[in-house]
Amino acid sequence: MVTEMRKTQKTDALRLIQYRKAAFLTLCLIIMLGLGGFFATQYAARGIQETIQDFFDQQHFWDFQLISSFGAAPEDVEEVQNLPNVADAEGVISAEGVLVFGNSRQTIQVVSLTDRVSIPSLLSGRLPENPGECAVAPDLLKICGASVGEFVELQPPDGSSAFQSGRYLITGTVYHPDYLRRDSGYAVVLVPEDFQQERFSWIAVRAAEGAGKNSFSDSYFQAIAGAREELKRLSETLHGGLPSALAQECGWIVLDRRSNIGYINYSSQAGAYSGAGTVFGSLFLLVTGLECFSTVAVIVEEEKRTVGIAKAFGFHRWEVLYKYLMFGIGAALVGSALGIAFAFGMSRFLLVILARTGLYAINVTQPVVMPLLTAAFCIGTAALCAGTAAISCLDLLKSPAELLLKGTVASREKNAARVASSKRTGLYFRMILRNMKLDRSRVALSMGVVAVSCMLIGISVTINLAHDGSNYRQLSDVLLYDLKVETGENVSREMRTAMDEKLDELGVEWCPAIWETRLFENGDGLDSTILVCADASKLERMIGMTDPTTGEKILPDDEGILVQYRIAENLHLSPGDVLTVLDRRFNPVDCRISGYFVNYAKRMLIMPRPVYDKAFGAGSGDNVYLVRLNGVPETTLRDELLSVSDKISFERADSFFEQFRSISFAYRMIVLTVIGIAILISFVILINLAKIYLSKKKRELIILRLNGFSVRMAKAYVAYEVLFITVVGLALGVVAGIPLAGVAVRVMEKEYFQFVREVQSTAWIIAVLVEAGFSVLIYSVAMRKIRTYEIGDLDTQ
Repeated sequence: MVTEMRKTQKTDALRLIQYRKAAFLTLCLIIMLGLGGFFATQYAARGIQETIQDFFDQQHFWDFQLISSFGAAPEDVEEVQNLPNVADAEGVISAEGVLVFGNSRQTIQVVSLTDRVSIPSLLSGRLPENPGECAVAPDLLKICGASVGEFVELQPPDGSSAFQSGRYLITGTVYHPDYLRRDSGYAVVLVPEDFQQERFSWIAVRAAEGAGKNSFSDSYFQAIAGAREELKRLSETLHGGLPSALAQECGWIVLDRRSNIGYINYSSQAGAYSGAGTVFGSLFLLVTGLECFSTVAVIVEEEKRTVGIAKAFGFHRWEVLYKYLMFGIGAALVGSALGIAFAFGMSRFLLVILARTGLYAINVTQPVVMPLLTAAFCIGTAALCAGTAAISCLDLLKSPAELLLKGTVASREKNAARVASSKRTGLYFRMILRNMKLDRSRVALSMGVVAVSCMLIGISVTINLAHDGSNYRQLSDVLLYDLKVETGENVSREMRTAMDEKLDELGVEWCPAIWETRLFENGDGLDSTILVCADASKLERMIGMTDPTTGEKILPDDEGILVQYRIAENLHLSPGDVLTVLDRRFNPVDCRISGYFVNYAKRMLIMPRPVYDKAFGAGSGDNVYLVRLNGVPETTLRDELLSVSDKISFERADSFFEQFRSISFAYRMIVLTVIGIAILISFVILINLAKIYLSKKKRELIILRLNGFSVRMAKAYVAYEVLFITVVGLALGVVAGIPLAGVAVRVMEKEYFQFVREVQSTAWIIAVLVEAGFSVLIYSVAMRKIRTYEIGDLDTQ
């Protein structure tokens, strides 16, 4: 008997799915979009991490850089290599330089070829084997127009003899692990014999405990902590080959992978994808719960008499509930399977968008499925659907058979009575209120769908506008100069005087400044920042310094520095606190913070000359000119200054805009995708709800027509409720979406890049107009059937 009962229950469950396949497929689609969107971002994030981790493993990328203010001797490398927690160590020589080919001059990073640690990845040709040969980054060849097998000229910086100047044969193209982000420098690899300095620039170190671990995880940094401590202790005694006087001044720093801009960018991008998936995925899962609740509630509403018959024959609550649970769980399983397939395709799409930005040397194209996460959320979704299905059946399960056979439930009758007895409003509106009260599950779902769709559109557009706005504000509010002219420190007084005179003759506005990269302590280690030092009265015309809390202009005083707000925020710094900056010998210097200013891209500190001289010693020469052209053609300025010296280089303030356009394209594609999904959700759910609602109200609408209501009045009877649902849903979407958008913006921000954080009114206007227009369109199409209702249709009701 029990076996037969179970067969009957399974048959009923399958029959329910078959008869309600439209509702079942709708629920499957919503689950597919919800889980698929979440999984897609997680798979893409893991794909980024594992692809780069595989590259690091193959090229034996360093775990630590050990850097000295006086470089490192071969015996220093040997001592490091003998440490218990060190697997390998190798000295590296690096220097800035210039590559010349035809009319092209490009700033480059020249790096010595290594054998065991941080090995360049060969793409074409061969690695250099002899002096006078080089391998270069493929992007560099595209820029200068050279090819493998041709000769280029390499020049060290003015006044430097870091490497041999002359003609070099290009033997191949390489990706260097230290320069994976394209704007971090174009790598050119030479054999060690081409370098003229005897000491290494730094020591690349591989930790024994770091092998085989995901360097994007906390466990990796915990594993290599022992090697870090050994290196710090050893660095206090390392001074191989230095005279005793210099040995006492020698300073060392230990940097891990978090100091490498390529690592930081890939890690931040993975974190941004993962965080965005959490925000959007949670909204999709909310819709899943609402859809499951409403779908089963509608089915239950229409099957009251059937359930009443089952109860009359002695079926228990669990036996009645079984087929509805199977309906929800079955939809969860099918939707989850579809979601995994959708996620794999969507994650590929996200990675293609990332590749289109052109930011990274290595384009990640393969997402990685995460089995445990996938299984956990699929099971969780099944539990969610089962739970909401059970909740939607509560009134049905607790109602006696005799009431169900009459087509009613106990709890609904009480609610209806309360609504019917209300005399505070007119009959017309009491009817509407009664309808909404009796069909509250559909009303709640409709409001929820409108709200969530509005939120999805508003949040995605907000992220895009916040990103684009930060770039435009960086150029209009922060970088007020037009051109940065890099001269280097070793410019003679005569040449500098000649350049000053040229700038004055041209009538441009200019400001000499020190523009250099410095390290600062961030609590857990060291980070790099751009340090700008100039006379404050001139600098304020070149770099906009605005207090983020007041919106007023701010200038550094002669006793402190201005810190970029993003740095102060991350380190919880306030005016009056101290930021430790390292000098050129890596000695810590405490600098008092006089305030912070808004700078959207890259880290920056502003330091007045008295503070700079006190902190780092007087005598450092200016190495750049910040220039406002004031209508003077840029080509004219370039030609005039190059006539004084051909050892200078130029960088436009808007040079980052090319990459900005690529990244902006990626964000727009994501916005369009999310908007498309939001509209699809609205269409699938609202059109079905509208059809169900009108089908249930068909008899009532026909009776209204018989009592003198025109077609227009009958439509208005339905439209008032639709209007109320849409307005309340939009209001909820905006009220809940604005703070959630702020969270999403912060999640998408990278460590070195700040988005505009103000409320984006335009985004929410777009969200309201799109969702309101789409809702009106759906219900307008659905209500066209009211005109076709006739008296003869009463026989079928």
